[in-house]
Amino acid sequence: MQKKKFFKVRNLVGTALLLALEVVLQFLSMIIPTPVMMNLSLIPITIGAIVYGPISGGFLGLACGLIILLTPNTVTLFMSISPAATIITCLLKTSIAGLLAGLVYIPFKKNNQSVVGSIISSIIVPLFNTLIFSIFCFIFFIEGLKEIGFNLTNYWSIFTGFIGFNFVIEIISNTVICPLIVRAIKTNNQKYREENKEKTH
Repeated sequence: MQKKKFFKVRNLVGTALLLALEVVLQFLSMIIPTPVMMNLSLIPITIGAIVYGPISGGFLGLACGLIILLTPNTVTLFMSISPAATIITCLLKTSIAGLLAGLVYIPFKKNNQSVVGSIISSIIVPLFNTLIFSIFCFIFFIEGLKEIGFNLTNYWSIFTGFIGFNFVIEIISNTVICPLIVRAIKTNNQKYREENKEKTH
């Protein structure tokens, strides 16, 4: 049922537009120097998961993982330690986050609690993205960093500080921006449906 709903033209077009936005935001985050390297492409993933469902969220998450996989930081550091683990980490973390956000939103939508659902889904994406990344880093990359002579004392302070600070910024921006955009999209869709209903009568 969910699969059939996703393959409507409106959902496909909406997901495609969010994919384009995702690419632009990821590109901007690489070329514009900022004190915090937060993942701006989590925003389109969240919007897609809420508005178009878990398949859209998972697909946009997968696309985000592919983009991150090709960034210079990923290639120079993580790929040099373990290409397979890097591919798994990049592809799974945002894919799972987007899929879960869409699945969690469904019961809230059915119970007419879309605002609460939007906020919770907006929290889930950066939360699971960061959680999965942290777990996979611990499993796959700690020994590799030791082997290349990385000072783990400094690593842990940088790692926890960097990831923790990024997570806070990402979760705040996601929770503020995404529900507002989702509400605007849903209001516009509702007006469109009402106008079409009037034309058919």
